[in-house]
Amino acid sequence: MIQDKLGTKQFADMCKVEKRTLHYYDEIDLLKPIEVNENGYRTYYAAQFETMSMIKALQSVGMSLGDIKRLMKANDLLHCKIVLNNQIALLKEKQEELKKAEEILSQTTEQLEHYLEIGCGKFFIEKIQDTYLITEEIQEEGPLYVNYLTNGYTLGVIINEEVSSRPQYIFRKANSINDSNAIKPVGTYACIYQSVPNGKVAEAINLFIELLSLKQIVTEGPLYIDSIANDFIRFPDEKCLFKLSMKCE
Repeated sequence: MIQDKLGTKQFADMCKVEKRTLHYYDEIDLLKPIEVNENGYRTYYAAQFETMSMIKALQSVGMSLGDIKRLMKANDLLHCKIVLNNQIALLKEKQEELKKAEEILSQTTEQLEHYLEIGCGKFFIEKIQDTYLITEEIQEEGPLYVNYLTNGYTLGVIINEEVSSRPQYIFRKANSINDSNAIKPVGTYACIYQSVPNGKVAEAINLFIELLSLKQIVTEGPLYIDSIANDFIRFPDEKCLFKLSMKCE
């Protein structure tokens, strides 16, 4: 049976890909033209559409071009089964990562909505239920950088001793009590949002403590300093947004 021969543009249009994609697949020996003339003009069989369809299907389930190439070269059903099962495991892992990412983004948008409702520098009272946390003790001396590069996604830091001291713990929200090693206990909390340069958080803490004293609010337990969307948004004047809170007695 004589197969239709197509030029690069015709075959690219048929497969709904760019010409440069076909050139790249030729370079990496994934999908080669049936011939290349002395002028560099490539020719494909129309039947190679099936190969391109397979490549795009495997890409759609997250396989890399390298894995696709090895799978197609092997042409072995047992090997194919192993590769596809491995891909299923990778997809499940990615699903967990995407679920965590969704939770982080949902939490961040909730924080921003609340901040936009309350405003910066305004004292407010908040009632919360038990909040399960994952805490990590801060070991390093010197400047403290709490961000995605140093600690992954975090909620903030905890100061257990006198509020002028260095934070003792980094914390993030746990999915359940089984995942947690600490609890922000149920109760009524005195809170304030502050926008300050990262190096001047101590000034915001002192202002908060003075405000508590002026309002004659007695507190107990640690000071929680939540980082609000600082991993995702660059605020004006290189400032960072924090929520300070302490439990009322």
